Amino acid sequence: PTFVTASRVLAHRLINEAKTPSDRITQATLYILNRPPTPPELTILTTSLNRNLQQHSTNELAAYTLLCTTIFNLDEAITSQ
Repeated sequence: PTFVTASRVLAHRLINEAKTPSDRITQATLYILNRPPTPPELTILTTSLNRNLQQHSTNELAAYTLLCTTIFNLDEAITSQ
C-alpha cells in the first residue's frame, strides 16, 4: 500500500511539473533512483508508459502511477549499497 500511495503522489507531481512523457520518465527516475535513465531504460519505460496510457486512456494519473510503481519495484530502488 505504501508503494502504491507513493507512486500515485509522485505521478501527480510528474504530471504537474514535467511537460513531455520523456521528461516525466526522466524526473521519475531521478526522484526514485537518484539518476537519469539510460537510453535503453528510457526506451523500455516509454514503451511501458505508452501501453499503460492505451489501457487507461481516460486516466493519465493511473498510467503514470503504474510507471512509478514499476520504477519503485526495480532492485536498484529497493536495495541500497
